[in-house]
Amino acid sequence: MVRDRADHRRLNPIRALADGVASIPRAARSAWAVLAFWTLMLAAPLVLPVEGAVGIAHGMGLWLTALVAVGTLFRLGVSDTVSQAQELGLGAGGLQIGAAEARIAWGSVLILIFLGLIGCILALVALAVFGMAELDAAAIQAREWTSVGPGWKLALLAIVTGLIVGIPVLLITRLSLFAAASVARRRTVSLDSMAIATGSGWALLGVLMVIAVGPVGLGLLMLEGLISRPLGEGLSAVFVPWLWAPFATAALSSAYRQLEYWTPSGGDGKHYRDLR
Repeated sequence: MVRDRADHRRLNPIRALADGVASIPRAARSAWAVLAFWTLMLAAPLVLPVEGAVGIAHGMGLWLTALVAVGTLFRLGVSDTVSQAQELGLGAGGLQIGAAEARIAWGSVLILIFLGLIGCILALVALAVFGMAELDAAAIQAREWTSVGPGWKLALLAIVTGLIVGIPVLLITRLSLFAAASVARRRTVSLDSMAIATGSGWALLGVLMVIAVGPVGLGLLMLEGLISRPLGEGLSAVFVPWLWAPFATAALSSAYRQLEYWTPSGGDGKHYRDLR
């Protein structure tokens, strides 16, 4: 394995987001079958009762469908052409399940375990710090913030809270390219994906924030009752597979392709070269 870590490489977030938008028609043409099936799985609860054993089966089927769709979209995202995506295992209409899906699933498990451990440590730190602060619980309940405690304690707790929130956000940002890397490198990439984003963390965070706007916005509209739950779920069944997922995976794939420095030993690196 050859590592050519080019320090001058920086992520162009505008280009990544533009590539995400441009990828939507391509995804519809090349992954139509799996995206249509994903829509049906998402819309199923609107017309069928999914409770008990049926609910469990539906949940497992939905997870597997989403995994196949994500594998399909990342194959398209890290490739220049459909032919290259087919070399990575792309099936007709995006219907396939192979090594790429297994790598994404296993990488997800490893990352979730890592984030879970970090979350437990941060939770213990928060409990210890807030416990030692000895704030006035009655004042907190009454929202009398001036009586909660000394100002220096509140400032210290604000810093600790910022760190507790910021550390997971930083880690998730640095790990967000693992799926694209796992597909393109043809091996499971998990924690080592953090090296790819070196030097471009803020730009990548900006890309992730834009990616999150769609589902978060739709969720807030449903939560606030501005659109009914059945209508929101119906919109999600179309929006997620056909618009949001192709956009998100292609934007992350573009970010990965801009930042990738890894080439297989002795290989031509056609899936890993700098494509700027």
